[in-house]
Amino acid sequence: MKCNYVAIGEIASINSSLYSFKDNWESVIYLDTGSVVRNSISELKRFRPKFDKVPSRARRKVRNNSIVISMVRPNQEHFALLKNPPHNMLVSTGFSVIDADMEKVSPGFLYYALTTKAATNYFQSLAEQSVSTYPTLSVSDLSAYIIQLPAIITQRKIEKILVDLDSKISVNNQINDYLGELAQSIFNNWFVDFGPWGGEIPGDWESGVLGDYVSVKRGGSPRPIQEFLSDDGLRWLKIADVSGVTSPFIMTIKEHIKKEGLRKTVHLDAGSLVLSNSATPGIPKIISIDTCIHDGWLYFPESDFSNEWLYCYFQNVRKQLARMANGSVFQNLKTDIVKNFEIIRPTNKALDDFQEVIGPLFKFMEANQKEILHLGELRNALLPKLMAGEIDVSNVNPAQQNNHLS
Repeated sequence: MKCNYVAIGEIASINSSLYSFKDNWESVIYLDTGSVVRNSISELKRFRPKFDKVPSRARRKVRNNSIVISMVRPNQEHFALLKNPPHNMLVSTGFSVIDADMEKVSPGFLYYALTTKAATNYFQSLAEQSVSTYPTLSVSDLSAYIIQLPAIITQRKIEKILVDLDSKISVNNQINDYLGELAQSIFNNWFVDFGPWGGEIPGDWESGVLGDYVSVKRGGSPRPIQEFLSDDGLRWLKIADVSGVTSPFIMTIKEHIKKEGLRKTVHLDAGSLVLSNSATPGIPKIISIDTCIHDGWLYFPESDFSNEWLYCYFQNVRKQLARMANGSVFQNLKTDIVKNFEIIRPTNKALDDFQEVIGPLFKFMEANQKEILHLGELRNALLPKLMAGEIDVSNVNPAQQNNHLS
C-alpha cells in the first residue's frame, strides 16, 4: 500500500470555530470531556443562554464529522467522531476539535488514525511532559503528529472495515441500554410504585434502614499510592474506569498495584457489587473481574438482597444519596449515611419473584458486554495493522452494505 507521511496540521484544521454570546443561540447542547469515552457519549447537557448559566468551557463549535479529543490525560480515551451533531452543539475547551480537509483525508480514517493505542500512548507521553497541573497535550504537538496517508479510496476501505465492527459494538450497546432501562422500569414498578400490589405497600414488608439488611464496608488505599502503582499485579479500580460506562458491569480496569499493597486495600472477587462514595458518589457497578478497590468505593460483603436488586435500588436512590454526601472539596458518601438510609424491605417471596424476572436480563447484558469487549479487542488488534498497510483491503467495497455483523 503506497502511502505518504503527513502531519495532522497539513490535512485538517484544529479549533477553527469558537462560540460567542453574540451568536445569540436560544439553546446550547453541551458535551463535556467526562461524558464521552471511545466514541460513546453518555450525556449531553442543554442550556438556554438567556436563562441558564452556560459553563465557561462550553466554547468550541463542531460540525458534521468533527473529531473531538480530550487534551487532558489522553490515556483516558475521551474522544469521538461526531456524526450529524445538533446545529447548536458546543464542546468543552478541554477538547481539541479536528475537522478533516475532505479532499485529502476521510474523517473516519483520520479518527481511527488518531485513536490507535500507539497514538494515545504517544499523546500521553507528550502530555506528561507539560507544565500544566494535569498531563495536557498541546495543540502544536497534536498538529505535528505524523500519520501514514494512503490514497483516499484505500482510506475509505480501511474505514469501512472498522466502522462495521464499531456498528456491531454500537448495536450491542443500544441493546444493553434498552435492557438496563427495562430492568430499572420493572424495579420501579415493583418497589417504588408497588404495581403488583395495587399501588399499596404490602403489610408484611418491613420498614428499616439499609444497614439492617446489608453490611456496608469501605475500600482501602495503600499510601502514598504512587509507590504502589504498577504496570501489572493486582487490578486497581478507579472512578475513571466507570466514567461514561452505562453498562451495569465493569470488565476493564486500567491500573494495577503491587501485591505489597494488598494488606492496605480490599480485594474483591468477580461478581461483587460496589458503590462510589467520593468524587461522583452513588454510582453502582457489578465488577466482572477480580480487583482491589480504594477508599472511594463501598462494598457489601453480606446482603439480604441480590446484586441485581441492589444495583437497581442504588440507581433509583442515587440522586438522594448524592444530596446527602458532604465535603468542602470532594463530595463524600460516608458509610453511616448509606447504613442509615431508610428502606422498606420486601418479603423474601417478593425478592425471589423479582429475581426470576430480572436475573436473565442481567445475564444477557453481561454476555452482551463480553461480546462488546471481544469485538473491541478485535478492532484494536486490526486497527494498527490496517493503518500500517499490513492487511490487504483491495477486495473491500466501501459502498457495500454489510449486514453479517448485525
